[in-house]
Amino acid sequence: TRGDAQWGLEGYYNSYMEGTPGRSFILYNGADSVVHQDYDAKDGDTIITTIDYNIQKIAEEVVAETAAEWPAKNVAAMVMDPYTGEVYAMAESHSFDLNNPNEIPEWETDTKYTENWDQLSSEEQLEYLNTMWKNFCVSDTYEPGSIFKPMLVAAALEEGVITPNSSFQCNGYTDIGGYRIKCHLVSGHGNINVEQIMAQSCNMGVIQIANLLGADKFYEYQREFGFGDYTGIDLPGEAAGQLHSKESIGPTELATMSFGQTFNCTSIQVIAAFSSLINGGNLVKPHVVSQIVDADGNVVLENDTEVVRRVISEKTSAYMRTALKATVENGLAKKLQIDGYSIGCKTGTAEQGSRTNDDLWALSNMSYFPAENPKYIVFTVINQPSDYVEGVQTPTPMTKKLIEGIIKYDNLEPTQPVEDEANLSQNKTVTVADYTDSVIFDVIGDLDGKELTYKVVGNGNTVVNQVPKGGITVDVGSEVILYVQRSEEDTGTVSVPNVVGKNYEQAETTLTNAGFTVAFEGDQSGTVTAQDPKYGVSVAKGSEVMLTLEIPEKTDTSTDTTGTQTTQ
Repeated sequence: TRGDAQWGLEGYYNSYMEGTPGRSFILYNGADSVVHQDYDAKDGDTIITTIDYNIQKIAEEVVAETAAEWPAKNVAAMVMDPYTGEVYAMAESHSFDLNNPNEIPEWETDTKYTENWDQLSSEEQLEYLNTMWKNFCVSDTYEPGSIFKPMLVAAALEEGVITPNSSFQCNGYTDIGGYRIKCHLVSGHGNINVEQIMAQSCNMGVIQIANLLGADKFYEYQREFGFGDYTGIDLPGEAAGQLHSKESIGPTELATMSFGQTFNCTSIQVIAAFSSLINGGNLVKPHVVSQIVDADGNVVLENDTEVVRRVISEKTSAYMRTALKATVENGLAKKLQIDGYSIGCKTGTAEQGSRTNDDLWALSNMSYFPAENPKYIVFTVINQPSDYVEGVQTPTPMTKKLIEGIIKYDNLEPTQPVEDEANLSQNKTVTVADYTDSVIFDVIGDLDGKELTYKVVGNGNTVVNQVPKGGITVDVGSEVILYVQRSEEDTGTVSVPNVVGKNYEQAETTLTNAGFTVAFEGDQSGTVTAQDPKYGVSVAKGSEVMLTLEIPEKTDTSTDTTGTQTTQ
């Protein structure tokens, strides 16, 4: 109960849980005849939720850590069974004391907050409380961005306008309806196939696929996947989102919708829609209550798996399950790799609201595992982070930590053999892309995916030249030199120096002198093995750089007869 209303499960299932009070009546029949009628009280029923306590706890922890590191309007995480729609966890950053819902958490830590609160009108206070109480996962809408791309691909495969072997040309931009629409890799991906369009999140690829599908079929599948409609989840306050009408979809609208922009949805809609891509093609109704039982243990209500409709075929779903592994294996989510475990994924970065305000973004990650037969689907989102810097805030670390926690809790066995790292790069070559005019963060991600090292020359986030040039084939592990310059957006930013290989004291001194704050994870007596943001990226002065510190493994040293020290 929050304020004057009942919310959440209490509100949705109150009629089952409230029971009936006992009553006693006295009836008078004439002057001296009294009849007593007693009705016993009836206990309310008990609801049994699908929520897994341990998974919920892990989700709440990663959400709280992420919100503390990157303050945002909302940070949320959900875990669900993609086949049944059972919600195992639903966590968000707006927390409050369930036993004292009218108290603001900040009151305990910030006295100024209490003073400011007292100056608000009762209407403003109520508006804030409603925001705090509202369930972001079902009640808030936003533009989904690139996590929508696989649904377009699946629709095009289902209609036969593309095949898994289709390929498209990405030159980095296209002009439609008087607008220049860019790919995140401004220099373009070149010739790119369907799997890599999703793994590398190529805008130009999905725009061409949407044109082949056509506006009518696009709209039809958008509705079939559940967008613009309620999922029917058993929680109050669900929003339906907003779509373009079929009649209003012109060339520009079709292009922007192909990569998840210019329409709104909720988090619960997205995870339900994505589940149909990997569960055999069925849109299932998500739910958070499995059973309701009475005081004697009899089942009053049972929420079985409810298939709303079939959206795509098993054949298309089987392809999508496998194809989306490429995002983790060699795409934009390589940092999500967990040795021995097969994970499928799609990342999303979507601009929100008016395009004149470039500070509003929604960053998301949809992952499932084991990829070949998914037991869990995990959705994380950082909605409208404060002081957003491209490539700095990302939900991938929280997703990985959540998945690792579930693997440990559920004692899931590895699904694939651990590769011998010594042989991974042997005899492998890769073609270097043309990164000219691209954002350095995107370039670094692409180089990581191709297992190439890099060196940054200059300051700024825009690549103006490179060695070797695009199109050259090199050995895996080769170095690419990137020459960067500042753009108008880089005003007030500082290039992050390279501190990998230094000890903590050396790294802290270097970063502090450059104007950054320092945080670390691992053993402070060790050596820096990774840094985030990576070196060469320009970010706001004063930003935090997270260091990963590890103690190097000891090597076996000995001295030969000539006095020369050798190492094995």
